[in-house]
Amino acid sequence: MRYVVNAMEMKNIDQYTIEKMGISSLALMERAAHAVVSEIVKEAPAGALREKLSLVLCGTGNNGADGLAAARMLHIMGMKPVVYCPGEGKGNEWRAQYQVVKNLKIPVCGIDELEEILKEDRAGLIVDALFGIGLNRGIEGELAQVIGLANQSRAYRAAVDIPSGISADTGEVLKIAFRADLTVTFGSLKFGCILYPGCYYCGKTVTAQIGFPEEAYQFVNPRFFTMDASEAASLLPERPANSHKGTFGRLTVIAGTYNMSGAAYLAALAAYRMGTGLVRIVTPRENRGILQMGVPEAILTTYDRENFSIDPVMEAINWADAIVAGPGMGVSHCTKAIVRAVLQEAICPVVFDADALRIIGASEGLEQQLKVSHVVTPHLGEMAALSGRKIQEIEEDPVMAAREFSHVYQTNCVLKGARTVVSRSVGKDYINMTGNAGMATAGSGDVLSGVIGGLMAQGMSPFEAACAGVLIHGCAGDLAAQEKGERAMMASDLAEALSLIR
Repeated sequence: MRYVVNAMEMKNIDQYTIEKMGISSLALMERAAHAVVSEIVKEAPAGALREKLSLVLCGTGNNGADGLAAARMLHIMGMKPVVYCPGEGKGNEWRAQYQVVKNLKIPVCGIDELEEILKEDRAGLIVDALFGIGLNRGIEGELAQVIGLANQSRAYRAAVDIPSGISADTGEVLKIAFRADLTVTFGSLKFGCILYPGCYYCGKTVTAQIGFPEEAYQFVNPRFFTMDASEAASLLPERPANSHKGTFGRLTVIAGTYNMSGAAYLAALAAYRMGTGLVRIVTPRENRGILQMGVPEAILTTYDRENFSIDPVMEAINWADAIVAGPGMGVSHCTKAIVRAVLQEAICPVVFDADALRIIGASEGLEQQLKVSHVVTPHLGEMAALSGRKIQEIEEDPVMAAREFSHVYQTNCVLKGARTVVSRSVGKDYINMTGNAGMATAGSGDVLSGVIGGLMAQGMSPFEAACAGVLIHGCAGDLAAQEKGERAMMASDLAEALSLIR
């Protein structure tokens, strides 16, 4: 588990470290600069560093002071740094670092010389230390010109903590932003480094530990965390040797409609691939034949769409240890009655997905019946319908959108996207970093709902199942992409790749 922080949280961690722990700002600065230079030496082409100039763009704050320290280290290592500064910094640390640069006679240039260096292709490396995580305004004037010139260069580009021009809180581009090949961020990942479009500008992101103690994190208590692919297998429920199918839970999947049986198939298959003991599919009777062939392991409960009775559905609801409701079920008088029954009668954990979310969003007051034992899994359009907010607004700050929804309705929200966010009513929330663009295909969400439902049926709490499910779903997507390629992979490849998480 790793923390993900916003600008204010990171500033408070930094302040606590300096003021309460007694670790000096200069000491942190030295370690930060050393981390940046070490990663540059690892990643940048050796010829670019030795044969050409290393242009270090330094602002007037602490981020700029980190850059000045990095310029000095490059100089000591035999590189040829040239420093650009737009003005004089006011902090003691900045002045101390700048004086060392002057003492070592490292060249300091202005905008005209910088432009000349870049136009003549004399720079093999550009280090961006203009702005840190505190930037909250658009970059204009000379500094916008500097960033524009740097972005046009063929030099290897590295950013200190976060590329200048990227909001550390949202990943928004503040008019213009430095495009890095490498970003070395300090202490913890920033939202701006992992949310789009900010992560496009970061290139490879490395988190360097420069001395922030755990006590500082405990004091600040960051709200979000993430996990690595290496943690996926450890999240799966244990499978005791002396067990039977009942040990691993009973999941009811209410899914599918006439001419749309695939969603039920994918959700049920995914649940079985997660180790669920028994899966029961509730679907219109027209789907019986194809589902019996596709998932012969599943129990089938069918209903007549024309002469609908809630009774067989209620029996399946009461039978379950967990429920998935919504994939491909359509919106009709039958499915509206089913969703209401699940909301009002189910005493086990429930995943509401797809058409169930459409029904809840379109029916006044139904969202008020969501519970802490429920998980909703909307994409951006479904989230807009549920929350009454515009898609663009949600897309600009998905973290806040998910968090607000889960707090208002006291439930668990999985807001799906390039960086899926899992939020709950109380406690830390999760942001996912696994997965790829190949997962943007029909049925991918059905697989996810089956994974989460299957984990809940095996006894995981709704929030834990949602976090683990999103991580594992993304890992399966990455494994499927390795075999099939992002362009060719389908949701069924995703479901099959789940078996490789072990």
